[in-house]
Amino acid sequence: MSRKYIADLEGRLITETISLGGDNPANVDFSTKAIANAAGVSEFTLFQRFGSKEKLISASIRFVCDEAVELFGKWIKDEKDSFEVFSARVLDYFLSHPKETMFLINYSAASSHVTSDPEAFARYREYILAHLDLMEPYFGKRSPDEAFLLWSSFFRRLLMDAQFVLSDLYPDVATYREMSAKVCCSGLSGFRKGKEE
Repeated sequence: MSRKYIADLEGRLITETISLGGDNPANVDFSTKAIANAAGVSEFTLFQRFGSKEKLISASIRFVCDEAVELFGKWIKDEKDSFEVFSARVLDYFLSHPKETMFLINYSAASSHVTSDPEAFARYREYILAHLDLMEPYFGKRSPDEAFLLWSSFFRRLLMDAQFVLSDLYPDVATYREMSAKVCCSGLSGFRKGKEE
């Protein structure tokens, strides 16, 4: 079996996990059998690749986050977005990727109440600490604990606001989007780079 085939299979399993797990409301009972069937393989093959549902969910969360973080990094480092513009773009990203956003809300340690993986928070924290440089242009250098809380608070806030829109709780999306980005920026303004100097 070629490496390309294995990579494609793992990608299909991750894609189907995100699709099935990104339903609104959370489909807490979605099964590995359903994932395998949707990917066109046996459940045995799924477990050969990932070992457990928790590991598959973790790999899927990482996949979603890696794609987002790569784009967010470009906006911050290459395009030099202001914090206000960046906040609005992140919210727009979450709104334009509903399955991925709802998957993170449903299963990420940052926001989920349904995950049963005891190591999920440790992996979430480790992931954020590995990407602290992403938010430094806005918040400057911080201790790992403070940077983790700022980074996590920022993204969780926008994820939850996206959930309100994706759940059809706010019919006036344009007004809500503008208010959400403004509130997110205002809430973190005391921590902004230069404010503490």
